Amino acid sequence: MRLDKRILNFLMIICLSIGTFWWTFFIFHIEFDWILVGTVIIFRMIASKFIF
Repeated sequence: MRLDKRILNFLMIICLSIGTFWWTFFIFHIEFDWILVGTVIIFRMIASKFIF
């Protein structure tokens, strides 16, 4: 089964972004902000699309 590298890239962006934001919010005892995380993920995906 061959997956397109862009799909794997987008999945990694989503997983790593959610993981790192969750860990940061957990350490600083802040409520998880889905709007902030979603915005960052969208910008990272757009940048990745232009780079690759």
